[in-house]
Amino acid sequence: MPNKNMLAGLRCPRCASAEPFDIVVTGWASVYDNKCVDIRNVNWHDTDLCICKKCGYGGVINDFKCSEPMDIPTFETAYISTGHITEEDSHKLNDNAWKEDSEHSDIIISHYAGWIIWVPESSEFFENLGMSDDFMRLLRIVESGGFTMLYLSGGAPLVNGLRKFSW
Repeated sequence: MPNKNMLAGLRCPRCASAEPFDIVVTGWASVYDNKCVDIRNVNWHDTDLCICKKCGYGGVINDFKCSEPMDIPTFETAYISTGHITEEDSHKLNDNAWKEDSEHSDIIISHYAGWIIWVPESSEFFENLGMSDDFMRLLRIVESGGFTMLYLSGGAPLVNGLRKFSW
């Protein structure tokens, strides 16, 4: 396949970029210990993986066959260690995490390593639970940073300036 118009008709569905893309392809190449040259007969199929180099969106080739970008909604998530919450707060999060019959089931989701918390307009809910001042401060910091979600995880990094707890 000549190296002309190889990407004709492909466009990132998120950012509308027409190139460059990382694409899983089949083809032939001369491979040496330290280099790969003479790449030829490159082909791909609609179901092969494709990643936009401009915005990082990933999908299959068929997803990139569009003329207009899709309006894919996004939101920002703060990724913070559970070491910044008290053991008592962790119990309250567990006790109030997603339950089918709860009117607030969309605010806290329990995860194997922590919790995912919907931040907007949740401060009154957490105040009513009796969360610690440290937790409420963390929530305000995350909200003022423009984050929509707070992912508290045992694997997340500790943040300088936030109080640390061992439990």
